[in-house]
Amino acid sequence: MSDAPEAVAWLKRRFEALKASDPSDSAGDFSSVCQAMARSNSRQLADLLFDGALNTTGKTQGDCIGAIGEITSEKALSVLKQLAEGKRTDGVFTRLDDIIKDLEGRLRALRPMAEVLEKEAKQ
Repeated sequence: MSDAPEAVAWLKRRFEALKASDPSDSAGDFSSVCQAMARSNSRQLADLLFDGALNTTGKTQGDCIGAIGEITSEKALSVLKQLAEGKRTDGVFTRLDDIIKDLEGRLRALRPMAEVLEKEAKQ
């Protein structure tokens, strides 16, 4: 996936169009677009996924959540925890706790070890 402005703009348009349509009409296309967005380095696309997860329901929300699990950022973790705490997934995504634990592990691995040990000692 290219992070060229044209590719980002195309993914944004495609995401919005598919999000507005019936999920059963788009088959796996919406999920594929969400995954491509998650693999990009575009903050704008990540924010669209976060918004989609927080403000949609059903399969659309599930596809957004699945893609967010691929984004290694504190913001992604925050959105997933917000969904889990608010039980705002309407039962769509039963693996949310596993996705959160996986993301927490990836974020921990990126931190300097001294910071990790200091934080864990305070807990």
